[in-house]
Amino acid sequence: CILGGILVLFALSSALAGYFLWQADRDQRDVTAEIEIRTGLANSSDFLRSARINMIQAGAASRIAEMEAMKRNIAQAESEIKQSQQGYRAYQNRPVKTPADEALDTELNQRFQAYITGMQPMLKYAKNGMFEAIINHESEQIRPLDNAYTDILNKAVKIRSTRANQLAELAHQRTRLGGMFMIGAFVLALVMTLITFMVL
Repeated sequence: CILGGILVLFALSSALAGYFLWQADRDQRDVTAEIEIRTGLANSSDFLRSARINMIQAGAASRIAEMEAMKRNIAQAESEIKQSQQGYRAYQNRPVKTPADEALDTELNQRFQAYITGMQPMLKYAKNGMFEAIINHESEQIRPLDNAYTDILNKAVKIRSTRANQLAELAHQRTRLGGMFMIGAFVLALVMTLITFMVL
């Protein structure tokens, strides 16, 4: 009877430990997903900046008749614009939305779309080899759009970073709790076994 009680207590403690470890593993997966979402949002800005550089380089290449380099730069710029949109889409489709980041969504989307739209004339100038037009458009139109988007993007990234940190801390606490229950189960079984031998 005593041995049965020991086994039941050990099984319950082990099950509880397993539950907390399972929860910790789930939290850790959520942290990974959260980091990927945050990275996608941050990359939406980085890719557009890289695309701007490639368009300027395409314009410079056209001035010295380096047509192959010009085509490569334009192709790279177009690819980076698509990658930017993919990163932003990943953020839009995030599975968990908080009231804080949802409050930013409308303005964030407006500024991102304005940025993308503003890039189109610059891309056209690059394809036509209009270096001066590229530089002027980048300076007068694109930089203000970049600043406006970056301003609200940083707020959204900060919110997601805070959530990722909270999830990481929760995962750490549950892992520690699960480990404590595992150790507790072992110690309890050992103590109960010793008591059993002493009684018998």
